[in-house]
Amino acid sequence: MSEEPRAVAVPPEPEPAPKPKRTMAETFVMWYLGISSLALVALIVLVAVLLGANSRNIASQQKSNIQQCQASNTSRQQDDAIWNRLLNVTPAQAAKETPAQLAEIADLERLVKVKDTLRNCNAAFSN
Repeated sequence: MSEEPRAVAVPPEPEPAPKPKRTMAETFVMWYLGISSLALVALIVLVAVLLGANSRNIASQQKSNIQQCQASNTSRQQDDAIWNRLLNVTPAQAAKETPAQLAEIADLERLVKVKDTLRNCNAAFSN
């Protein structure tokens, strides 16, 4: 005799356990970490932007300093030419000058040489 298959009763699936509710402290910590992370990213971006702007300003300032130094060198050359013409003592004039006057002219020539010495602008304002 053949046996008939018996119907097996399948128990119903149990309902999934409900998710535990978050406590107020857990919710606060999640929000705090999220907002802190966004603030940190914003701060990093801000610092990067400011550093880029600062380096551009430094390069611009160096270029401006070099140009001003070169303009000052031009002025020094012109001043030097004027002083050399004024302080040029011919031998005939030197015979008429006293030793004190000649010493004063020599001092003025030294001062002019120090004051109107050309500057090396690239070395002074380049890193």
